[in-house]
Amino acid sequence: MAIVQSYRRRGNPPPIAMLVGMTYTVIAIIGVAGIILFLVSTAMIWRSRRGISSRPVDWAALRTDVSAALGHDDLPTAVNIYRERTGASLTDATREVQRIGRKSG
Repeated sequence: MAIVQSYRRRGNPPPIAMLVGMTYTVIAIIGVAGIILFLVSTAMIWRSRRGISSRPVDWAALRTDVSAALGHDDLPTAVNIYRERTGASLTDATREVQRIGRKSG
């Protein structure tokens, strides 16, 4: 930029090649920033879908709570309890809750 300003002070327009080179540099910087933002957002989405949590799962308490919800014939609540505590997908949580229900019932 300082070179462009020095041309402007002298009253001469800067050479087109210089402006084109600077344009490509700006485009490259914006592209790299976009790629970095994309990778960060993808990592954040991946972590949220995987249900990565900092606390371990208490499996005995989980089975007790899921069995209690199933005892009241409330499958959606049982699945939600399982998903919140483990971070499992809906399909996996439903399968595991049904398995727990067969064992306890």
